[in-house]
Amino acid sequence: MIDSISDVIDKEGIGVFRQDCNFALSPFWSQADASDRQGIAQIRYAEGLLDFWDQLRRRHPQLILDIVQRGDLETISRGVDLSRADYPVFPDADPIGAQLSTEGLAYWRPHFGTLLEIRPRDTYHFRSGLAPGLAFALFNVAGTKEQVGSFIPSDFPFDWMRDRVAEFKLVRPYYYGDYYPLLPCSANSDCATDPGKERSAAFEWVAWQFNRPEQGDGMVQCFRRSGNEESTKDLQLRGLDPAAIYEVTNLDLKVPITVTGRNLMQQGLHVEIQDKPGAAIVLYKKQGNRVDDHVSRN
Repeated sequence: MIDSISDVIDKEGIGVFRQDCNFALSPFWSQADASDRQGIAQIRYAEGLLDFWDQLRRRHPQLILDIVQRGDLETISRGVDLSRADYPVFPDADPIGAQLSTEGLAYWRPHFGTLLEIRPRDTYHFRSGLAPGLAFALFNVAGTKEQVGSFIPSDFPFDWMRDRVAEFKLVRPYYYGDYYPLLPCSANSDCATDPGKERSAAFEWVAWQFNRPEQGDGMVQCFRRSGNEESTKDLQLRGLDPAAIYEVTNLDLKVPITVTGRNLMQQGLHVEIQDKPGAAIVLYKKQGNRVDDHVSRN
């Protein structure tokens, strides 16, 4: 297999090798093993698969491995994942699923991608699916036989879509910064209102921060889900210079304000989301003046 794929890479000038897996292998593994040797087929499979990828990289040092929907450490040390899940392409997919993908993967991976089914004028859904790599589906590529291939309606809001694409291009560089989850709630309990009672994730806020210390800037993404009754949150940011002044801009309000790093980390970034569900993106940029310089001049 290594020889065969390597020959194709040379012959066709392939720069990206993409590998997907569309069925569960565990039944084959368990049937191949004796009762006292359960797991050995899986071990040998994993060893062979890793060697296959390593040999391709040795023979083709510039080759990019796009290894679909794999989250283990051995895999992410070798390749990227430009399709972190098939889930978001389904027309009825819950945006919370896309939010959790970013929330979890960002702990481990600086780069990943996804394909997002576009719902016209649904900014909450669009922002839920943002990732360092993002492809847009303007017609259904998955779903029931009635849904698949439903092409772009004549009244599709292209101006809205252009605004969303411009927003994505603006925020994409921040995903390579330091990652900080900002709210302690789990995916399935409303710990803001009742820590002892499990409730749906729809009752939560979720927020995270990507901070670029070298550039002195960053991004905060916030989501107020459909069952949540709180329209505001104060989010204590991380990794800032407490003595610096930051220009802070909510992309929906487009009116920058200046706040000290100390206030953003101690009192918190105040975010208001009136809609439920609703989403906000806040950018910040360190200014040249430190607090002591600003005070002395004024």
